[in-house]
Amino acid sequence: ITDDMAKMALTFCLQLLGNCSTSQNSVHPPPGIVHAVILLLTRLVRSGFLASDCLRARVPDLILALPRECRFNGNAGLVTIVLRRLLEDDSNLQVVMETEMRGILLKLHRKQKRQPSSVDEPSASMHSFLQAVAPLLYRDPWTFLKAIVS
Repeated sequence: ITDDMAKMALTFCLQLLGNCSTSQNSVHPPPGIVHAVILLLTRLVRSGFLASDCLRARVPDLILALPRECRFNGNAGLVTIVLRRLLEDDSNLQVVMETEMRGILLKLHRKQKRQPSSVDEPSASMHSFLQAVAPLLYRDPWTFLKAIVS
């Protein structure tokens, strides 16, 4: 989506979360609506500039102040993802991706039960490795490329 559309979607999310957490009456959006808003927010905060806008708008406070009536199954998991994405920057994310790729490579190496080689470097098939790191690539392609090169 374009940057303008993303900003409009973020504004909508902020309005709904703000109304939900500051509403003094007993009328709250249903959990399904809040779930959809937090899912959209999870997608939006993948962008660094939108994540910083969210921090300035105090999104963590809005999310953590949601009343019990607005919570849904899986609420804690999604909130954790949003908060983690708000707090991570590119260099931090790159280090996490590098560490994750090393762990994946070691796990695949052990799974394939390869005999120790003279090089002592773990190896795995390219197909298995790419399949395992696909979520990292999807998370942030540019940071993934920096991590895989280093």
